[in-house]
Amino acid sequence: MDLQRTNITSTPLTSSFSKNNNNNNKIDSIENGSLKTYEIGTLFYNTIKSSKKVIISKINGPVLGGGIGLMFVTDIRICNEKNFYFCFNEVKVGLLPAIISQYIVPELGLFKTKQYMLTGEKIFTKQALNDGIISTSATDDNDLNKKVEEYTKMLLSSAPKAMGKIKKLIQIINSTDINDDKKKDFIKEQFIQMMNSEEAIHGIKAFSMKQIPDWFKSNM
Repeated sequence: MDLQRTNITSTPLTSSFSKNNNNNNKIDSIENGSLKTYEIGTLFYNTIKSSKKVIISKINGPVLGGGIGLMFVTDIRICNEKNFYFCFNEVKVGLLPAIISQYIVPELGLFKTKQYMLTGEKIFTKQALNDGIISTSATDDNDLNKKVEEYTKMLLSSAPKAMGKIKKLIQIINSTDINDDKKKDFIKEQFIQMMNSEEAIHGIKAFSMKQIPDWFKSNM
């Protein structure tokens, strides 16, 4: 999957979460150490997390092991409420969710992460929505497809480069490795640059003419 292709705005990830899926077995093999390299696992998740494109999780089954890390590095997460749950079951067999913890803790928080990782309890749709880690849920697979289409349409009306810059902006602000002064400098730089960007000129012109910008025909 080439996440950086300029003609892709959103890339749904699906069928990678079920415990019986081959892709998930590969993810789990990274997490439990059978590939013998921390770098491979980190590169896998960071490639998705740092993509300039918006990544949608279309979740049609349980999410376990490394699949949870995959879910957490995506931007929009939509699940089938009938068969969705996630759980950190590593502790039941003496393992740690080591690699994925760096993506879970900042978003889920210390208290909830400790609870879920220590107990290995199953977290179903309602709780996941309450925790703010699922965007929305669907009643069945057909509704799941519709929800993904709805979000995709919303994304198609957004400026592609601006979305990528928004993702980067949020990552910088949330980073613990960057001091406040550098964060402020980055925010100031983004503000100045955006006013003269090609997308901003196109979007503001369309708005003034009471038109909807077509970001793809304009080849931005």
